[in-house]
Amino acid sequence: MAWVAERSPLHGLVFDGGAGFGSGGEDGLRTALELAWISARAVATGALIPGGAGGRLLFVAPRPEAGPFAQAARSALENLARTLVGRVGAL
Repeated sequence: MAWVAERSPLHGLVFDGGAGFGSGGEDGLRTALELAWISARAVATGALIPGGAGGRLLFVAPRPEAGPFAQAARSALENLARTLVGRVGAL
């Protein structure tokens, strides 16, 4: 998380889920989702929440034809975004 502090102030994150997903499969799905969560948590807790002004997290999903489990990755990233909005709204 040191990389977040080195770049502060941050106002958001754009996460490219296609990069970690690669050509798909279970490993690609797992990698994309782990990287999404690690990145979102680092930016939120390292910059957005302490900064007090909030910010944006944008998750770009793999293309539907990107390979096996592409739709699962797309759905999971959407769910992550919806869950984070719900949690932030509850604070």
